[in-house]
Order: sequence, then structure tokens, then C-alpha cells
Amino acid sequence: MLFFFYMKSNENAAIVNTLSVIIPIFQAQEFLAETVSRIEQSTHVPEEIILVDDGSTDGSAEVCDTLRSTYQNIVVIHQANRGIAEARNAGIHAATGDYISFVDQDDLVEPTMYATALKKAASTDADLVMMSTGQLVQGQKLPYESLPDAAYQSNEVQDRLLSAFLFRGYVNPKRESSLAVSASIWKCVVRTDLLRRHQLRFRRFVSFEDDYLMVLSLLCYAKTVVTCSEIGYYWYIHSSSESHSRKHIEQYTEMTSQLIQYIRTTMETADIADTTIQIFLDQFVFEKTLDAIANSYLTRDALSKEQKKQNVAEYLEHFSFFTLNSEHIEPLPRFFRLRFLFHYYKKGNPDRLISGVCRFLQAEARLQQMPLAAKLLRK
Repeated sequence: MLFFFYMKSNENAAIVNTLSVIIPIFQAQEFLAETVSRIEQSTHVPEEIILVDDGSTDGSAEVCDTLRSTYQNIVVIHQANRGIAEARNAGIHAATGDYISFVDQDDLVEPTMYATALKKAASTDADLVMMSTGQLVQGQKLPYESLPDAAYQSNEVQDRLLSAFLFRGYVNPKRESSLAVSASIWKCVVRTDLLRRHQLRFRRFVSFEDDYLMVLSLLCYAKTVVTCSEIGYYWYIHSSSESHSRKHIEQYTEMTSQLIQYIRTTMETADIADTTIQIFLDQFVFEKTLDAIANSYLTRDALSKEQKKQNVAEYLEHFSFFTLNSEHIEPLPRFFRLRFLFHYYKKGNPDRLISGVCRFLQAEARLQQMPLAAKLLRK
């Protein structure tokens, strides 16, 4: 039997589980102490805060050690620079809490986030709790992802939440038009045993898809998921963030191929329906094609016109671009830019597709702040 129901208030529910919060750190000297201080002032203070210093050279390591001597719940890991994915994985390996949550070094966690999430986890025995999120732009709090107060069990997790995640921005019979799930890991409070039982780790193949792959895996394997309308986390937007810059990625085609194979294997292992996998992968290759064009035409690195065309041609040839089932791809009407580019995709005209993407890039000077497909799919 499947269940889908709106959650009543859990204000009186008891918190029976412990929480480990993992913060990957790189060159965060100026804001790390404030981030940790805010978490320490939560209505439910995490039993463990793991600071993973990923080879910082700006004094962040010393700040971590000072925080450890200040707060009894701080654990510090110092490691050579290996990137944010491996820093988070080191935290997972060290965590002792029943649940794990992730915080980026310069973001804002609302004081009630952990209390709300752990109470809902206790009352539903949830594998995963997902809070609504916002953006912090020049000191102003703005809503970003709005989720309902609801609980999903058994196949409802895949039929409703996974579909809302996979087909965000596209027409799909299983997708609820009012529900969209983004690829942000910081909204999640996840059962530690779920991560370890399925050996889930953060992985990066091309660029910045580590969050995406982890959220995908969680929704593939979680048996009970709770979503909350309360905004628990604010993502700090500033131009110096790692995820807001873009440089040309070498071997883009090869790495994208590995990424797609990993996604297929993950979904097959979780017994996701073959039709769902194929529809999603056709859509995903379309989106990655837009990013492949941006990888050559929107970059800090100087590439000749011939190099740009050669890079894109290699990608299109490798994925047999125009032989995909375009009937699987129908962007929602409100994403008019995506529909505009899809017109050239479906017509099988790579030159028009490239020129269309380039015109869009010229019109949106701030596009470099995120991958092209994500920009096109923004609300």
C-alpha cells in the first residue's frame, strides 16, 4: 500500500536521534567562525560538527583548531586538497551521528532547521528529510525551493519525488506540475545508515554534479522521505563562490559519457523502470549538449573559433546527437528559452543550435554563474 499525506505539526515530537553536520572547508578564514557560531546557536545543537579542512592555505586550518578548542562538539579533519566531494566523503566516513547533514562554509542555517528535521524524522522514521531553501543575496533573504509539508513512502518516493527531480522543467505524465525538487544537498538531513548501506559517496565527473548525483541516489534508495515547507537553509550568492565561475573543461565528451553511464547504473541498481531511465537520459543528454556548447563558447579560457566548433562537433558525434528520441523531450511552456533551443535540436540543425545558445549567452551576461541548463530551468 502506498502512502502520501500532509504532515501535521511536530512541535511536541521528541528528538531521539543524533546528528552529524559536515562542513567542507577551503580558504574560508573570513566567514568560517560565523558559520559555525550560527549552527552552535541552533534550537537543537548538532551532537557533532565535522570540519574538513581541504588543504587551505589562508589560515582556515588554524580557525578550525581554534573552534575545536572552543566547542566540545567540533571534530576537525585536515587533509591535502582533494576537492569538495572528497572533503564531504571524509566527513561521512568519520561521522558518528544517526543522521548527517551538509553545510557549505559560507551559507546560513536557520536556527530551527535541525530541530524541525529531526522531529519529523523521529515521527515518521524517515530515511531522508528535505527542507525548503532560500538564497541570501546582498543580505536579502529570497525563497529558492519551496517544498510541501508531506511524507512519501515506498513507491511514492520514486513516483512523486524522484520524478519531480528527474523531470524538472519537462512534461512527464508522472511529474506533478506543482512540485519540483532541486539538486541541493544542503537541504537534506539523511540517515547515516542509508549512506553506508548503499555505499553512497559524492562523485564528480565533469563539473559541479556531485550534489546532483547524491540527491539522485538518495531518492532512488530512500524508503521514507519527508519534505518541509519551512525554509531551513539559505545559499549565499556571491561572485567568488567556486560554483559561480567557469573555465573550459578538457575531455568534456569523455567525462560526460562516464557521468551518463554512472547515472544509468545507479538507476538500474535501484530498480528504476527502464522507460523512466530512457526518457530521463534522452532529456539529460539534451541538457548536457547545451552545457557542451557553453563549455566552448562561455569560458574564461581563450579558444579559437575552430577549436570551439571542433569540441562541439566531437560531442555531437559521440552521442549520436540527432538520433535520440526527441519525443521524450518536451520542455514545459513557461521555459520558453529552453523550448526555443529545443526547436533547433529537434530539427537536427547544430549550427542553428550553437548560434541560438550563443545569442542567449550574449543576452545574459551573468549566465556564467551557473551551468546553461540550470539557468534555463530556473523559476
